[in-house]
Amino acid sequence: MITNKHRKLLEEELGKRGHIAYVMGLAKAEGITKENGMPYSRPFFSLVYTGKKEHKQIENLFWAAAIKKKNERLELEAIRKKELQQTG
Repeated sequence: MITNKHRKLLEEELGKRGHIAYVMGLAKAEGITKENGMPYSRPFFSLVYTGKKEHKQIENLFWAAAIKKKNERLELEAIRKKELQQTG
């Protein structure tokens, strides 16, 4: 279950906007759907994110998304740093 403390950590990496849509895209890519094959709704992702519903796979996707975003950010910082060293 995602607690307030966890949510603050997730917000640091994912930002306050667009994180639900980003995780929904990951869920679609991973093939995480309801039993009938339909994708989960945006409100369901919000309920999981706020801790009102529990769903292990989706909770894990939020953490995976945070890690992915952090890695992307670190890669961009490394590229910028390298470019600055070459030009500076």
